Amino acid sequence: MGAPPGTPRNPREPPEPEMDDNNRAMRLWRLLLTEAAQQDGSAFTVGLACHVAAQMLPADSVVVTLINAAEIREVAFATDDLGHRLEDAQLIAGEGPCTDAFGQNRQVMVPDLAQERDRWPAYLTLAAPLDARATLSCPLGIGPARIGCVSYYRHEPGPFSDGDRGNAAAYTQLFTLAALCEHGTVLLHRSLPTTTPPASPRPHGFPVLVHQAIGALSARLDTDIATASACLRAYAYAHDAPLLHVAEQVLAGTITPEADIGDDTT
Repeated sequence: MGAPPGTPRNPREPPEPEMDDNNRAMRLWRLLLTEAAQQDGSAFTVGLACHVAAQMLPADSVVVTLINAAEIREVAFATDDLGHRLEDAQLIAGEGPCTDAFGQNRQVMVPDLAQERDRWPAYLTLAAPLDARATLSCPLGIGPARIGCVSYYRHEPGPFSDGDRGNAAAYTQLFTLAALCEHGTVLLHRSLPTTTPPASPRPHGFPVLVHQAIGALSARLDTDIATASACLRAYAYAHDAPLLHVAEQVLAGTITPEADIGDDTT
């Protein structure tokens, strides 16, 4: 059994061997196979990878978001409600760690979200009441294409170590494989090239239901999609309501976001 975190290493003990990405990925793969076998042969899934990675990194919450070139953005799996709520906050705000990691195709590590208000003011307004302080987001991709992002959250502030970041980078291989196994047809044919810059301060797509609500709102207001999108998100932001819930209400005709936020959106 290894020493507790922070315990000084005995100088007589040999140093722990350095692990490259392939060794890290193989270690996770072996644990995934063991976990699957213990669950009566459960298939290798994004959800299983999330639970095992959360234990290994470690992290209090793990969420995988998939995004394709058709601007469909969906949560493939979250280990708890916190992950869903933090992703929803990014959809509403159009900014945040996952959005940056995917748009810039790089790891985004934040030791303390409470210190990032100048960077993501709208996102932090929504995320501040949630029990997440530190985060690490990594883009997912295969070859020249990006397919989404995996984000790790911790309740306590503090940087992820170099070892954590190395492990997270290696784990993206397995998350990508799991995502392609479950959603490969859509992702392979409608993925974003790594050279595509973020086109605007938007969350790089929405769930299907939100797209439908934006279309309905656009027709109702006789306005463009961008304005309808801004109207829908502004309503969710003002009411601190999940964007999917607002979309459902718009499609059901039970709310009128344009009336709530004023006539300046038309």
